[in-house]
Amino acid sequence: SMQFAAPDWLDDWVFISSTNKYCNVAANFTMLSKEALHVALYNKPEVPLKGNGDKEDVPKMFNMWGVRVAHALGYNPRAGMLYEKHGQILLNQFYCSMPEVSAAPLDLSAVEVFRMHVWHVAGHDQRQYEFLLKWMAHIVQKPGKLIRWAVMVIGLPGTGKTMLSKPLEAALGSR
Repeated sequence: SMQFAAPDWLDDWVFISSTNKYCNVAANFTMLSKEALHVALYNKPEVPLKGNGDKEDVPKMFNMWGVRVAHALGYNPRAGMLYEKHGQILLNQFYCSMPEVSAAPLDLSAVEVFRMHVWHVAGHDQRQYEFLLKWMAHIVQKPGKLIRWAVMVIGLPGTGKTMLSKPLEAALGSR
């Protein structure tokens, strides 16, 4: 049979052997069965025709092209797309969640506005304010390192609780 060069979009896919599914990293880690993968990519021009004029089976082409394989999904902020843990290759769900870093200079007045917001959300309580800032700093400075407590912010709608997560999302990504 003919050999076809692997298309660039193959880089977005990893076969997860424990689930027998294909994972599209670029589409927020969407998982597809072999059948669904075939249907989703059937009309891609890179998928060749068989001798009878039908399209080749997409999972078969993925194997011929050399799709990456992982045993299961994992989560490791310090690793790349694939990493090894306990002798198994894992697909890192943290991968691609980091936002693009801006080279724009930081507006220090915005930092002060945010600090005042945290002060108000903390109920003007110095101890709660410091706990909240230290917790946020820990999450950003040591991503993925778990601690044995969490922050719970309770308040009326519109008081800015969600706004606390925005800088964390900007620093660490949406996932």
